[in-house]
Amino acid sequence: MALIDDVHQLQAVYGTGREDTRAMCNDADNGFSLLVNWNLLANRTHTLRALADGVEFARVSFTVSNLVEPEKRQKRRVGGGYSSNRMG
Repeated sequence: MALIDDVHQLQAVYGTGREDTRAMCNDADNGFSLLVNWNLLANRTHTLRALADGVEFARVSFTVSNLVEPEKRQKRRVGGGYSSNRMG
């Protein structure tokens, strides 16, 4: 699971191939990915935390700079809820 700004919860996909981890993990189906529509986030610095079984294992800050004006964004489904223009 991933949390953006400790507010927006997103589910990561787990089990993609990672041959580079075979020697350490004894398997290669342990990759994960997260699809995010950056246009739904406000223009500013955000924090993403990655969690496994509720325990944080990674944290990163990133800056969003959208080219789409906030008032022109449509309502879109975001992480199990709905955003009316953008996420904070």
